[in-house]
Amino acid sequence: MMIWFQRGFNFVAFVLIAHFGCDASEGFKPAVIVVKEASVNPDSKSWAKATSLPENRALLANFPSKVWQGVNKDWPVYQRPYSLVDENGAIVDGNDRYKVPVHGLSEDGEKQAVKLATPELLQRFLTSNRCTPITRAITKYPVATTSNPPFPNPNPSDTLFPYLSGDGKNVQLLFIPPKVLKPQILDESLLALIDKNQLLPDDGGSTLICYETDMIWGSSLLTTPNEKSLLEKLSKKCEDSNASKLIAQVGRPGKIYLVYVFYAGTTMPFSQLSVYEFNPYKVAFTRRKLDK
Repeated sequence: MMIWFQRGFNFVAFVLIAHFGCDASEGFKPAVIVVKEASVNPDSKSWAKATSLPENRALLANFPSKVWQGVNKDWPVYQRPYSLVDENGAIVDGNDRYKVPVHGLSEDGEKQAVKLATPELLQRFLTSNRCTPITRAITKYPVATTSNPPFPNPNPSDTLFPYLSGDGKNVQLLFIPPKVLKPQILDESLLALIDKNQLLPDDGGSTLICYETDMIWGSSLLTTPNEKSLLEKLSKKCEDSNASKLIAQVGRPGKIYLVYVFYAGTTMPFSQLSVYEFNPYKVAFTRRKLDK
């Protein structure tokens, strides 16, 4: 079985070799798995801007909660190797630690992130859905690179941190600097990876992406995804003509925590899409299917 990957603008044939017990003969495929940031504090955006001012730094004394300190006792310092993606989609050297002086997840959001990192949970989910293990994670760079908008958003990376410090400790972490060029709604570096079909790694593994809902879907006023959103961009690269219909039917990933699985394709970057609802309280996934 041949799996097609794209490197740069050229298709490269890649034979999937045994990986954690999953080989191509068993029908396992790499996939791009998209999840939204966990629940955020309703006032997190205004709070984040306020705490960027020196006179308001005292507000940080109340964050993070006890839940988060249990995950990362060194907060606001994070010990985790990472690389950055530039505006052309090139991966550049990062560091092995970063500091995030802003934390916007609500207590429920922190618990969601911890539940998503339940030992072997994602691996069992991927195995049951015939996906190769995750070897790459992509999320927003949470560190301020400028004092001007767009402000950094730590919530997507915080959502993944419990997983990336647990089962995913050896996963390649790629940070996307916050920079949107109008009329796009996606950060420039993420858009470059999508346009060049470089979301999936070269090792045959799968990629986990965590981003803001506004970039995954678009405005909360929309009943279908913005044509420039992450979901719409990926569905247009899918062989399955029902991908966009399924996304629209399931609806915007709001209070319901949705997981989107785009399987690697043969004639196009992706072959099909599956959508699951993740219940963090039961730690279970339920597949959402297209109405007939």
